[in-house]
Amino acid sequence: MEFFRLRSTHWRYFNYPLYVPEGQRKVLRVLSDQGVTGLTAELERLASLGSPWAASTLGYLSLLPSSSGNRDPARAMEYCAKAAADGDAYALFVTGWARSLLTQDRVRAAELMMASRKLRFAPATIALAFLAWPSADASLKMLNDAVTLRHKAAWAFRCGFFRTGRLGIGRQILGYVLTPFVRLQYALAAWIDPFSVGVVVLTITDKRPAFRSVGD
Repeated sequence: MEFFRLRSTHWRYFNYPLYVPEGQRKVLRVLSDQGVTGLTAELERLASLGSPWAASTLGYLSLLPSSSGNRDPARAMEYCAKAAADGDAYALFVTGWARSLLTQDRVRAAELMMASRKLRFAPATIALAFLAWPSADASLKMLNDAVTLRHKAAWAFRCGFFRTGRLGIGRQILGYVLTPFVRLQYALAAWIDPFSVGVVVLTITDKRPAFRSVGD
């Protein structure tokens, strides 16, 4: 019952999934009791004590749009600097996106994402598909990896790739046919467990703020 209460609390405050490892989900009680301000303070406290997950989460939140639509990749890199240097998969993922947004250095961003992918961090495979988009073969390889790692958005992005028509009319039609079903599948997975690593997706095109107005 507590998990369902925490899930409901999450969607009360957040517009996006938020990866929380199973052993760290007690922190969500702070969100339930004190809202976003309390959760952020607790994450800051845990990060100061050396928690790579807390530091990476603060970095991830910095990359999501604020209420004014701004992202803060420089702050994200500051939060994740030590954890990324220590080889933490989540921190490498966040730093890779921050590097891409802040400096437009796609090569370094891809290197960081590849390091995260090697640690089997599923969201990094989705990110690599974006970074490799000009290359159909490389992009599809990353999306296939995401399917293998059971990322719930992998098929939705594969269908998006199919719809471009770059792989022929047959797959283009297939992409259009499957898209409503795979999008629904992802939406249900994210609603059921918004804390799973398998539903985290970070894109630079989404405009929704990280927090709903009640928690901003």
